[in-house]
Amino acid sequence: MRYLLGLVVRYLMRPGWRALVVYGALHVPPPPLDPGPDGGGPPPGHPERLCADRPPDRQERLLWRQLTEDRWFGDGP
Repeated sequence: MRYLLGLVVRYLMRPGWRALVVYGALHVPPPPLDPGPDGGGPPPGHPERLCADRPPDRQERLLWRQLTEDRWFGDGP
């Protein structure tokens, strides 16, 4: 009886368990990519880095308005 139980575990249950582990691994998404230390922005001292103590000038506000306007329905009501 003990011999039969060992055969069942060795040839049926262990491969079945491994198959379930592999099947489950296929449905788990991969871990997210590391965006880097600063989240992907420009490095410190880069000329395109925004200054927090200075408000945007007229040209910057115009560019921001062009980037954020709704291209399908105009600027809104």
